[in-house]
Amino acid sequence: MTSFRFSSFVMTCLLLASPALAMAQGFQIDKVLSNGLVTTVVNDPAMIRNILVNEFNAKKGKMQDAIRLQLGAGNLIAKGVTLYNVNVQIGTPQIKFLSTNQVEMVINGNHLYAKSTTPTSLGKWADPAFELNFNVRGVVTFSLPTRTDPRILVTSAVVEVPWAQLKSRNVTGGVAMVAALATNFFIKTFKGRDLIKEKLTPFLSRDLTSSLNSRLAPINTTLRSLASNGFKNPEISKLNDQVTRIMMKVPKPIKSTGKAKVPATK
Repeated sequence: MTSFRFSSFVMTCLLLASPALAMAQGFQIDKVLSNGLVTTVVNDPAMIRNILVNEFNAKKGKMQDAIRLQLGAGNLIAKGVTLYNVNVQIGTPQIKFLSTNQVEMVINGNHLYAKSTTPTSLGKWADPAFELNFNVRGVVTFSLPTRTDPRILVTSAVVEVPWAQLKSRNVTGGVAMVAALATNFFIKTFKGRDLIKEKLTPFLSRDLTSSLNSRLAPINTTLRSLASNGFKNPEISKLNDQVTRIMMKVPKPIKSTGKAKVPATK
């Protein structure tokens, strides 16, 4: 008996830790008949995660190039202070549902390495180097089916750079002020972080919204079909904490009171 219980416990742990559950961010759509019978018509528990990861990986190189070109602009930090040999490495996204209609994508471990010119007479040997570490966060919000609009649509996708850390390399006394200017640019005034956000937004907001809504089109066709066949009452909940379940139900008939209307007397 003890051995059986232990093996059952181990199996439960393995199921909870399995990639299928751990990486599930998607939708399940059921239709519920008036007699309570439930039939699953859409079961794609990893759809949102797969779309976000695939779109992110497809655009990762372009995102890195956009940041590199922007931050390598002449005199960007200050007059005579221009970043060069800029190398940008964006990390791997982690995705989870925040609620039934919001998904968060967090990208930590992003790095930028660069050297900088200085407004001094010193040669390139004195050019300081910098390492910028930063995090990126995106939140995608959906509108979910209602009785009057049985669709799932992306309504917003917001990007931010909530954290950054600048480390100076090879900073000598003569160019210490360049390090101070860089710290002010990236950390204190947020200008550098805002430029990174500006370059990421087209990819992580506009392009992701387009891809998600495109992939949601077949699901919306199914939802509209269910609604036209009488399944007009959506009930929304979460499965396994990371799957949004939409149960399309037949409206309950209005119960009769059994009392006949009495005609009004003149």
